[in-house]
Amino acid sequence: MENVIIIITCIVLALLFKYLKIKSLSIQALSRIFENNWYRFLAKPFMLALPSATLACYKIEPLKGKISGDIITWIDEEVVFLVVGLFMVPLLVGIEDFIRKLAPAYSNNLTSDGQSILLRAMDYPVDKKMNHFLSVLRSAKDSMTSGQVFQAITQPDKQLAEITRAIHIFFESLAKLQDEQIDFTTVLFKMDDGAPVEGWCYFPESKRPEQNLLNDPKSLAANAAKNNGRTIIIQDIEKERKKPKSQISQHCPTEKGSAICYPIKSTHTKSIPLVLRITADKAFFSSDNKVLYEKILDRFSKRILIEYALSELKNYASKKVN
Repeated sequence: MENVIIIITCIVLALLFKYLKIKSLSIQALSRIFENNWYRFLAKPFMLALPSATLACYKIEPLKGKISGDIITWIDEEVVFLVVGLFMVPLLVGIEDFIRKLAPAYSNNLTSDGQSILLRAMDYPVDKKMNHFLSVLRSAKDSMTSGQVFQAITQPDKQLAEITRAIHIFFESLAKLQDEQIDFTTVLFKMDDGAPVEGWCYFPESKRPEQNLLNDPKSLAANAAKNNGRTIIIQDIEKERKKPKSQISQHCPTEKGSAICYPIKSTHTKSIPLVLRITADKAFFSSDNKVLYEKILDRFSKRILIEYALSELKNYASKKVN
């Protein structure tokens, strides 16, 4: 009987650890349980104290005399439960610590440090734009026409480059928070008819997108645009390449790591004019964190769409003048 209980306990714990590693919802649910006051101040103290209290009542004579003989007899016959209980206490505490450590990686919300990094990343292109506007204001002359002012203050290409850089630096900093050193490549593709036609902005500036990727209907950017505007996450690029219907272009130079492709939709034009693709040279992007990634990129996408609209309007105005 005792051996059966121990074997069952080991199997359950093994399955639990396997389950926790692959089920982010379980990790998040258990993490919320561990944070509840009823668990922290009632269930956990009772769980930790029960085996030791039972042993104390059983071994300390003054206490033992006040316990019913039937209970003492039951403890004698089922002492294995007491042993398992004493063994389980530190194990369960270890599991709780393990869940608490894993929880931030599977959360749909950034940690306070992550939020601070996000705010700095979002402020960076705004600061650049503010400095440019103020510089134009300082050098502005009364003789400038409205068209000249518009041309001077609107620099969407430069602003989009700064936003792309900010996104890149954010994910780089987020990886460092997790004690990971990862090289990212961030590209903003301009789309036309569901295919990338231009690598509008990219960072690092030395990582220019492959020319063969443009107009490739099988590229990751094209697949994201065709996928009803849904975010695509590739957790393992090497494995994805081996699939019969791989979502990665044969022209993509990246052989390993992970990637996310985020289509930027315009509800006004009912189109996907841009797609943001971020690749990492190691396993970083996970489908379990899709909601979190979309929350983050949605913040940047609004600013990207503003600059995209400015660029289109500037081109339209230039054509009208010419």
